[in-house]
Amino acid sequence: MDVFAVLFTQPWRAGTGVIIGLAGLVVFYNGLAGTHGLLRRRTALVERLKGWQHVLFGLTLLGLAISWALGSRLFLFLTLGIAFTELREASAIISAMKHERRRRVDAGATPP
Repeated sequence: MDVFAVLFTQPWRAGTGVIIGLAGLVVFYNGLAGTHGLLRRRTALVERLKGWQHVLFGLTLLGLAISWALGSRLFLFLTLGIAFTELREASAIISAMKHERRRRVDAGATPP
């Protein structure tokens, strides 16, 4: 049994796609203009990177909704592959920056 064929042919597919798409728009907007927003002034770099993570996750949800609506396996795999790579990279950078900040505080230097 092909899982994708079953999922892409269900009658509740359209409603689920709309819900995932709306959730993606909300997360995307929160990443741009929310508390960690990329468009906010006077925001620390770590906070901007968290905003970038929110933007990426929102775009991932939008990509999932589009692939769900179109029934496209290729678009699904492209969305998940790009999202996994970018989110992992952003998480590694945030983790390194937090670790560096802790190391500076432990060494007695003032954090930026």
